[in-house]
Parts: sequence; C-alpha cells; structure tokens
Amino acid sequence: MRPASVVVGVDPAFRTGCKLAAVDATGAVVATGVVYLPGFEPRGARTPGTPAPAALRAFVEAHGATAIAIGDGQGTREAEKLVADANLGDAVGWRVVSEAGASVYSASPLAVEELPSLDVSSRGAVSIARRLQDPLSELVKIDPQSLGVGLYQHDVKEAELAGELSAVVESAVAEAGVNVNTASASLLARVPGLSKSIAGKIASHRDANGAFADRAGLLRVRGLGAKTFTQCAGFLRVDGAADALEMTSVHPESYDLARAALREILSDGFVEDAFGCGEDDVDVVEIDDSDSDGDGDVVYVGTTTTTTTTTTTTTTKTTTTTTSGGTKRKRASSGGATASSSSSTTTTTTETLARARPILARLLTPARSPRVDALATSLDAHPLALRGVLASLAAKPGADDRRGADRASLLRTHAATAKDLGVGDVLDGVVRNVVPFGAFVDVGVGDSGLVHRSTLGAGSAGAGGGGGGRGRPEPHDVFRAGQSVRVKVTGLDLARGRISLALAE
Repeated sequence: MRPASVVVGVDPAFRTGCKLAAVDATGAVVATGVVYLPGFEPRGARTPGTPAPAALRAFVEAHGATAIAIGDGQGTREAEKLVADANLGDAVGWRVVSEAGASVYSASPLAVEELPSLDVSSRGAVSIARRLQDPLSELVKIDPQSLGVGLYQHDVKEAELAGELSAVVESAVAEAGVNVNTASASLLARVPGLSKSIAGKIASHRDANGAFADRAGLLRVRGLGAKTFTQCAGFLRVDGAADALEMTSVHPESYDLARAALREILSDGFVEDAFGCGEDDVDVVEIDDSDSDGDGDVVYVGTTTTTTTTTTTTTTKTTTTTTSGGTKRKRASSGGATASSSSSTTTTTTETLARARPILARLLTPARSPRVDALATSLDAHPLALRGVLASLAAKPGADDRRGADRASLLRTHAATAKDLGVGDVLDGVVRNVVPFGAFVDVGVGDSGLVHRSTLGAGSAGAGGGGGGRGRPEPHDVFRAGQSVRVKVTGLDLARGRISLALAE
C-alpha cells in the first residue's frame, strides 16, 4: 500500500471465529480481537445485542484503520459480506489477499520471536494484514515451498527446488529494492550481498541509533565493511533522504556520473540539440503541475528566438525563454544539478529528477541511441554504464515497477453480486486458478468467472509472450495464480452461476 496506513487483517473461520489484527503503518501490532460470523456465535462469545458487523466496525474505528485485508481461505465470502454489512463507508476499503503459507509462518520460530505474546491464529491475522501493506516484506519470511509453487513441486529434488526458489526470491528483492529504514531483518537478509547476521546488525543499529540518513551510514554498522557495502548498496533505498539519488537504484559509485549527466541534460540547449526539432515543430515534453507553487513547468522541444535570461544560484537555475510563437515558459532545475555546482558537494533533489525524467524517457528510446553514446563520450563514461544510470534516474523514486501493481492495491468499498454485472462491463480481478482450458478470475461477486483459452488470441492483452509462435497462447503462458488482470464480461448465466470473461484490451 502507498502510502502505508493502519490495516486490519481478517483471518476467516466459522467455528472459531474470524481473528482480527490491527497493525500500524510500520506493521507493528496495535490490537487483536475476534468476531464471529452471523449464525456461528458460540454461547457467551459476545454481548447479546451487539451484532457482528457492529463489533467489526467498532474495532476498525477504534484503531483508525483505512483498509481491511481478508484472507482467501475458507469463509472468505462470508467475511466479505460481514465487512460490507459493517457500513464502514468509502473511507475504509477491503481486499482479499492470499493467505498461502500464513499458517506455516504462524507456527514458525520466526513468528514466535516476532510475536511472542500472540497465539498462532492471531499471528495469521497479523501476517494477512501485513501482506496488504507490503507483501514482499512478509512473504520473504516464509519458505517458498510453502507458498504453493506448483502441483509437481514434490517431484523435484528438494535441495534443488529450495535453491532455485531462494534465487528467485532474492532476484525479486533485488529488482524491487529495499527501504533500509523500514525493512525487517528477514527482508534485509534476502538482499544480495547481505547475510542473516549482517541483516540483523543493520536492524539492531537502526533501532538503537535511529533511521539511516543515507547509504553511507551503513558503513557505521559493525561488521559491514567496504566490500559488503559495494555489493549491497545498489539494492537498498533511503526513502526521504536529502539527496534524491539515495532513493534510486543508482549505486553510490555512480553518483558523480549521475550528477554530471543531469547537469548536461538540464543545461541550456540540450533538449533542442538532442531532439532536433525545427522552428515550426515545437512539442511539449512534460507539463508538471506538482510543484508547491502550483505553476506548471513546461519544457518545449524546438528552436527558440529572442533573448534568454539565466539566473544561477547554488540550488536553483531558472531559465526564461520566449519561443518562436511568442509565449514565455520557464524551465527550472533545483538542487545542485547546475553547471556551476561541484558533483562532490551537490545534493540532487526530487524536483531535479522530476524535471529530467521526461527528457530521459525520450533520450532512452532506440532512435536516440547515438545521442546517448555522444553524451557518454563527453562524460568519459562507458555507454552501457551511462544507460544504466539514466534508466535508474528515469524511474520515479519509490515507484512500484511491477506490472499491475496499482491495480493489485485497489480496495473495494461496496459488495456486489453476479446480478449486478452486465455484459460488456470491464472489471479488475485476481486470477485464482489456472487450468488447461483457461483461468478462473475472482471479480469480487462471489463466483469466479472463466477466461476461456479460446479467447486468448495471439495479441491478447496480458499475454506473456510465451506462446512460442504457436498461434493462440496456452493459459499457463498468460496467467499465474494471484495475478491482477482487467477483464470484460462476455456472458452471464445466473441460473448456473457462470460468468464468461475475456481479457480487456
């Protein structure tokens, strides 16, 4: 979830009641409880006259939760209806999350160490809540083999399977990056270059001395030397750091190159020289209205006329230009990415990266490859090294690059049934099962719909490109369990509870 907030986890159950756990924005446990589904209340379990929806609403409101995570095990639909009946309004949404491996984690030594005062069932609810907040941080605590990786996992040699799955987890952690100030020791241990021992020391140092201000602060951790720092620094992030480069995947060894590249990209005339537009071919690269002053900064690509006035300070450079059309615009670069700044003392701000990002997006296209090579030559850098740095700078700091990540974090605020659907409706759903003839997708109406393999044309949206040139791709080439997809309703058979779906274009 972005931004992180208080979440209530619900571990559905009939006889023993739905376990509740409220966790704060950092994942720390605030409170636990239990609420029984209507019709399953044991005698004396709750005060007569306090309906289950009201009890749930009181728990959520008491802890200021803005989201509810419901485990996808037995009783999920009944738990969803309970949440909907609580009438929490649009301010509180819910989402069904996978509880695969939650029971394994609940009984593990790590769970006992992290949550010693909670019973096994309450630990499961905590894990479910945290999975909505930060799934990667929670899932790394579980043996990948316990996550249901496939029907034939037991036919593979256990040691080989464990090694391959561990490598996949480590690769995913490296690609996503880890916030060193919020990551648990379990997550830090999955960062390439860090051992469990060093990860634990980082967490202990952070708890004792406060948050890290920059990556260099890691060198003050006992046992973490220069070699380990070089190996792990590029995979760690320091969100909220004064220097925006600390929030990117740019390695500290490449900071000077990154700053030099930013100075060149944001210098006068670079845009016009790089994209070569004529006087009558002025194009807008970006309109950014996110600045605190509310003014949109418009960067034009094209030839300019009249006089250009430039004012430079140590932190801000403002260029006022009159275009050939006679309209004045401004382009500013803040935070030391200026021609007069020294790369060793410059602090790169998020505003600097925001203004450079649209230019970088164009510069990194194949058509501009010669221009990147020329820039690399001028900076005395290898073209491949420069492209890697520019790609890291082009990514928004803190952004989630996983495909469908935003869709996967959408919360529901109203309950729906199949009767509410109509042919042609476009819905967001989650793949629950993949079979040879298609995929079953949960669209939040109780019954999962089927995306039949006959609808998977060669150009279908979401196709993973794994069809191998065989024409229509196989369902397993397109879908995976837990994947968020956008689908269109193509048919309804309410009498038999069947919903036909197709991937939306």
